[in-house]
Amino acid sequence: MNIVTGATGIVGLRILYDLLQKNQKVRALKRASSDVVFAAKVLRFYGLSGEKMNEIEWVDGDILDVFSLESAFQGMKTVYHCAALVSYDKKDSKNLYQVNDEGTQNVVNICLEKGVKNLCHVSSVAALGVAKNGPTSEKNHWQRSENRSVYGLTKYLAEREVWRGAAEGLKVFVVNPSIILGPSKSDQSSGMMLAILKKGTTYYTGGTTGLVDVRDVAKVCIRGVEEGKFDTRYVLNSENLAYRELLELGSKTFGGKFPKTQIPNIILEIAWRISSIASLLGIPALSKETARGAMSKSEYDSSKIKEDWSFKFIPISDSLSWLKEFD
Repeated sequence: MNIVTGATGIVGLRILYDLLQKNQKVRALKRASSDVVFAAKVLRFYGLSGEKMNEIEWVDGDILDVFSLESAFQGMKTVYHCAALVSYDKKDSKNLYQVNDEGTQNVVNICLEKGVKNLCHVSSVAALGVAKNGPTSEKNHWQRSENRSVYGLTKYLAEREVWRGAAEGLKVFVVNPSIILGPSKSDQSSGMMLAILKKGTTYYTGGTTGLVDVRDVAKVCIRGVEEGKFDTRYVLNSENLAYRELLELGSKTFGGKFPKTQIPNIILEIAWRISSIASLLGIPALSKETARGAMSKSEYDSSKIKEDWSFKFIPISDSLSWLKEFD
């Protein structure tokens, strides 16, 4: 039997759906405060019938609560670990360490204790090092000397726990997706980006980023486990797009504002500094990490999975057209 942590999140819900479509039994771990109404809405959007919906075994638990994990993981063969906190706000630093690092440590320990065979860990490209020349791939390992976000550091630490589990006998499969596009709330990680794309903006930054469809992420996770692709990891990235290209694509898809004016990097550098002062007065702040991310040309290389699996990613234009139908 399978269990999915973070089952009401973007990736968790799609894995739930795909497992049910394969007629596999699945247990879904959620916090007591999770929005199951929105989760059901997403599953209906995917096409899940009411009958199939009833096959999900929802259990309340928290990856920071070891006792809840002991109960939830009992009798499980495979764990899809999707639970994580995504934030680039310094105020969330403590929570990032707790959820991403300590939470994953708990997941690994309980997997080993309860005899779970397989662990699929949904990591992030943020857990990788930065390539000096060309796009980042699986070959680029994290360097502590790099000026990186707390989020990236905690995802790296989480991966370290997962590989520790592998050394202790757990069969591990890891994916490192770029920004994941899927049905989501406007305050939910990539949902914030999607909200901007739907509304549109006349301004854009000079940065570049990578994106991938949630359907591809879930497909790779399940296939990796089913085909026993353990002790390996794959970068998952459909396309690298300049923010201007992405905003133009969003404008064409959703009919929002068209990007016309580039914001100079110096303005962003000034903005986050002023914003950090403003935050002391209770004004919402633009974080240094967010500003630097908007300026950086971050590109990712998924050639490994393309070569190993002959895998073809869904084009981002198709992803946005698909998401246009979700309201």
